[in-house]
Amino acid sequence: MTAKRTSLLVLGFGLLLLGLHAGDAVEGNDFGAYYAAGRAVLEGESIYSVASDEGRMYKYPPALAILIAPLSALPESVAAVIWVAAAVSLTFLSAFLCGRIAGHALGVKRTGLVAAASFLCVARPIDSDLGNGQANYLVLFFIAHERP
Repeated sequence: MTAKRTSLLVLGFGLLLLGLHAGDAVEGNDFGAYYAAGRAVLEGESIYSVASDEGRMYKYPPALAILIAPLSALPESVAAVIWVAAAVSLTFLSAFLCGRIAGHALGVKRTGLVAAASFLCVARPIDSDLGNGQANYLVLFFIAHERP
């Protein structure tokens, strides 16, 4: 498979994931708590005293609330789509970075194949994270990005 075909396949799969989960982030999951905390940052309130529309309290580090604050300036439905698009994008970028790391460590020159295999290994947990509006993809990206 050529690099162009592989890229198109990955792009298509990413768009499929985005389409499947674009509405998930506003339907009673963790994103609502992140969004409420981001609004609290913008309004100068305590991030731990606000809740999402579904009653979910924010119980995560302050850095995440600060990071999501610019999204919280947008309507929640728009912010949710951007959140999912960022999740899909950073997940694929993380898979590529992990593939490059693994390919280098294994002496494999076709890192695209290793990246695809990396992604397949974590596809189910990623699907769950997207459906639940979670931020684990950010952790994965920061870990993969810091490797040589």
